[in-house]
Amino acid sequence: MRVLTVSCTLLALSCYAAGACAMRTHASAAAAFGGRVDSPYSAAPTWPRKAAAPVLSRVSMAEAPRTMSLGAFPFPIDELLLPGERKEMHLYESRFISLFELAQQQGALAAQMLFIDDGKTLALGALLAVEEWTRRDVGVNVVVRAIGRVRLIDVHGTDPYISALFALHQDEPLTTDAQRRALRTQQTEIFALHDACRLARERLIRACDEEGECLTDIPPPSAAAEGASAADAELSPRVTWGHELTSPDSGFATPLKEQVARATEVVLGARARATEGGRAVQWADETAEDVELALSAQLACACFPVNERVRALALEDVSQRFDDALELLKEQRRMLAAKTSLLNAFGSASGE
Repeated sequence: MRVLTVSCTLLALSCYAAGACAMRTHASAAAAFGGRVDSPYSAAPTWPRKAAAPVLSRVSMAEAPRTMSLGAFPFPIDELLLPGERKEMHLYESRFISLFELAQQQGALAAQMLFIDDGKTLALGALLAVEEWTRRDVGVNVVVRAIGRVRLIDVHGTDPYISALFALHQDEPLTTDAQRRALRTQQTEIFALHDACRLARERLIRACDEEGECLTDIPPPSAAAEGASAADAELSPRVTWGHELTSPDSGFATPLKEQVARATEVVLGARARATEGGRAVQWADETAEDVELALSAQLACACFPVNERVRALALEDVSQRFDDALELLKEQRRMLAAKTSLLNAFGSASGE
């Protein structure tokens, strides 16, 4: 594993992350990541499920594609955002308010920097766009949307906030109509599987309520799910002194097809407005259909825990990401069917 050797930078980042508002690293997540990956600009790593994630690697400027200097919000690995996802934050510390103001000057762009443990930083993160914001008596509430992925190249500084050089991390381009037709077939299957899982979860939750006992491992969908986007209503200060926590279960709150349609509209608009250094960001040559297909796979994987989310973040092959999502949703459907059978047979889905 190639890890950035500038120990003082890692120490500064470690101390910085430790003081971030309501943000903490998790030992369980750190234990899941520690392996080696190939060069970030070679073919996407074919990790087995629950495998290692990339840790901060030094990438030469010769290897780097289109780069940009951005401010970065530090988050623990559990809080990573996949393209299309959104998060609300209450920024009240002066450094984060300054970072928000910088983002507003840079086409409403910032990066999400992800920490694992002991100052180690994930090589990849989300490119964030400010979707909506409102002033408060103390600080500002901000809704950000992940509109792409970035790879960390170098850290410029940590005072008063993290500023760093990033490169866009983009999928391999789709070049033929045959590729798009194949992906459209996978997308249709993904939507159907997600609907089946969503409805099965709803039935289990209702049955559980009727029994007067809740399923501990299938919580009700979060109110902060994509279906409750702040863009659909006036932003209210739901989050205070911290940030909205990532809940994979919220991915089943609304049909995936609706999530993708909404995310595609917002992401395409944000990308069209995105600038860095006064210049338009140079996205890959892709159609609106390509963006929609990519977001379908990303948002399907967003319904699952951190290991699966990290793999989806890193992959550069849309078809492989669809394959992963199909496998995960089929596993979810089998699990829900088993729980339903238990509930029907014994009046409890706890398995006890």
